Amino acid sequence: MKTHKKVFLLSLLLIFVLNLSAQEADTTSLGYQVGYHIGNWLPFSIIVLLTLLVLLKSSRQKRDS
Repeated sequence: MKTHKKVFLLSLLLIFVLNLSAQEADTTSLGYQVGYHIGNWLPFSIIVLLTLLVLLKSSRQKRDS
């Protein structure tokens, strides 16, 4: 009986995934534009933040020794 439930659930999942259709993005909306700019700046910001953290940690280690 458990295998029937698994097969049923897997078939429902497959049907659900196959019925999903891609939505076209409204690139003129403000939300899209804000997300686009955040997505452009986020990798750069993370790299700068990590660099600052490494520099702070190395300066503290030099000061302690």
